Amino acid sequence: MPRRVDAHNHELAERHRDTTFVLSPLVYSPGWAALTKNQQNILADTAKPMYPGHITALVATLGAKRVLFGSETPYMAPIVEREKFKYAGLSAEDEALVLGGNAARVLGL
Repeated sequence: MPRRVDAHNHELAERHRDTTFVLSPLVYSPGWAALTKNQQNILADTAKPMYPGHITALVATLGAKRVLFGSETPYMAPIVEREKFKYAGLSAEDEALVLGGNAARVLGL
């Protein structure tokens, strides 16, 4: 899994539009919003964002359908990562997508 977003990752996603790419930690990569905003097969996870505002920014930029919950287990406690959603200000619908709906869709469950 790439550790940062750059032009190479963007070009790879562009060439393989039928493949879903999950990039992490997206919010710490310079220029992530510009490189991923319109690339529909690039998704992000919430494994690394330290602040609820990072989750808010991912959803605002990519849309809730392109963000997956990530816990960074075993390095972080999943409950801590889950608690960040209380302060992210997402709608109930967006939160449901991020916390499991999107994973089910991507995995074909």
